[in-house]
Amino acid sequence: MATTESDDFEARVRAEVERVLADRDRDRGRRWLTPAQVADRLGLAVGTLANWRVAGIGPKSVKMGRLVRYDEAVVAAWVDSQRR
Repeated sequence: MATTESDDFEARVRAEVERVLADRDRDRGRRWLTPAQVADRLGLAVGTLANWRVAGIGPKSVKMGRLVRYDEAVVAAWVDSQRR
């Protein structure tokens, strides 16, 4: 590898490592809930929660690979926002 290519590669790797570490630090302390846990808290069937997710209704979810998870704080905030 030429020096500039090596420098570019090193800069890209360093930036990616910094991004991953920042994401890890940001996520530290979060509690992730499964769809079953959220459905139980909301008094819904898991299927209803899945339909809401597809329709863009309800608390926001995150896909982690093939898994769906909900940030506990986001669920609590969504519940609070539904109060009248």
